[in-house]
Amino acid sequence: MIGLNRNILIAAAAVAAVQTAAIGWMVWDRIQLIRHGREVVLPIVPVDPRSLFRGDYVILSYPISIVPATLAPDELRQQKPGTIYVTLGKTTDEWQPLALSAMPSSAAPDQIVLKAKLRHNWWPGGANARLNLRYGIESYFVPEGKGLALEQLARDKKLAALVAVDAKGNAAIKGLMIDGKLQYEEPLF
Repeated sequence: MIGLNRNILIAAAAVAAVQTAAIGWMVWDRIQLIRHGREVVLPIVPVDPRSLFRGDYVILSYPISIVPATLAPDELRQQKPGTIYVTLGKTTDEWQPLALSAMPSSAAPDQIVLKAKLRHNWWPGGANARLNLRYGIESYFVPEGKGLALEQLARDKKLAALVAVDAKGNAAIKGLMIDGKLQYEEPLF
């Protein structure tokens, strides 16, 4: 009987250790992305004000979230939508989508590749079709009571997100910028 209890305790300790390691790895991976990822500043476009905030939770949208379907090669459009890699190029003051691919591609020094998913589970047709993409950077927690001011700044086109991007195309919001100055910084812990 004592041997059985000891085996149960060892099994429980092993399960707890694996769960702790998994959580630790997720936190470590996020910290590394925010600390060492390449920084990109993306302007924020306003979202319908009735659904912009859920308490102190901000929903963000970016000009790069709506992409012409013509950027996708035919072989990509014939696949079931899943992960898509978007190559962005820097114009004079904003990042613009240049190409879509099924696999991450190497980017020139003035380009960056972001991992995305289609918001719907089908490829739209037609010459003017647009893809609605999610990059995993569409929400941000803000200090209590700051939501209305941020909503107005988004409408006035004064709000941007400072985003870190790693070599695999993963992105994380490092903070929010107002008129080009970092105002809200994401804590590492």
